[in-house]
Amino acid sequence: MERDSLRHLTDQFLSALALLTRLPLPDHRPAGAEAVWAWPLVGALLGLAAAILASALLACGSAPGPAAALTLAGLALMTGGLHEDG
Repeated sequence: MERDSLRHLTDQFLSALALLTRLPLPDHRPAGAEAVWAWPLVGALLGLAAAILASALLACGSAPGPAAALTLAGLALMTGGLHEDG
């Protein structure tokens, strides 16, 4: 029973990740509206990826402006530009 629950949660998370990003994902059963709980987790994951990229660029000596532009470009690539207008 627990294994089915874990599989269901995994499918929901993958469904949210597939909806909110363009990352290549393994096959999963789409979860639709049941995956709403995972949207903040996907946002946090994307934020973490952006923070790591920005930190790496700054650690390599990049100026803040270009580092910010490249970080936003990286997010746009990961998300397909979803909500980059904000």
